[in-house]
Amino acid sequence: HPLECCNLMWARVNQIAPQLHNGISSVVNTANDHIKNDEPEDDDEVVKASQELCTPSNSEFAYDKKERSDLDSKMELILSLYEQHSGERCRLPEKTKCPLRDEYRKLFCVGTVCEKLGNLLSSRLDTSRRLRNQRLDSLSQVKALCLRLEDLVASESTTEK
Repeated sequence: HPLECCNLMWARVNQIAPQLHNGISSVVNTANDHIKNDEPEDDDEVVKASQELCTPSNSEFAYDKKERSDLDSKMELILSLYEQHSGERCRLPEKTKCPLRDEYRKLFCVGTVCEKLGNLLSSRLDTSRRLRNQRLDSLSQVKALCLRLEDLVASESTTEK
């Protein structure tokens, strides 16, 4: 299930990233328009306009509480799996005043942890496969030695008779 959770997190990151980029671009474009027009603009209005882009009512990220709690529980599961396998404790980033930025940072953090967890688990899987192959080789050698020993015992018993 960890890989399924990781895929869901990356899907959410990929879904939110272009919209975040578009929001940032529109703020930059608005600022550039005001600079080009040489209009003096109140700094408070610029801040207010940029904050309006981050409100949940204006974004497409306002999904229901059940879906959010499910996503949060999966994030916590991924963080606990990473802590269990690596021994490192990870925390989600602290919240800011912008819910869109918070969600993006949280998803990016979990996506990074998913990537690290995937690398760690694949490394362990490779190590386990190598160990299994070594054990199979050793087992084959032991079987061959047992057959040789049986042949020697059988040949000695026939020569004694």
